[in-house]
Amino acid sequence: MQLTGMGYEADPEHWAIPVGDPDDEQAQQDRQAADLNWRSQTVPGKTGIPAFKLRSNDRWLVTTREIDEALSAYARVPPEQRASLESDPKWVSWLQWLALAREHGGFEAE
Repeated sequence: MQLTGMGYEADPEHWAIPVGDPDDEQAQQDRQAADLNWRSQTVPGKTGIPAFKLRSNDRWLVTTREIDEALSAYARVPPEQRASLESDPKWVSWLQWLALAREHGGFEAE
């Protein structure tokens, strides 16, 4: 994906658990929101899908924005390079998966 500009190398931010009473409903909602934000993180100034989201089982969320950026980058790849990549059925399946996942609001990498 990096060769096509669809993704980039980065390290994820560490997750900080919000403090609060575990029995408090608001504290639970705050923890859920923090978890969602952490699993959806991107790197400012970068476009596409961060490689760390596809390399671990941390339930990362790959968003529609990231998919759009990745597919847009792929559309700018020279036709001969795309043809070479698309000779691999796994690559074609990956592109199809991204398009389908985009229609369904993204995906969770686990």
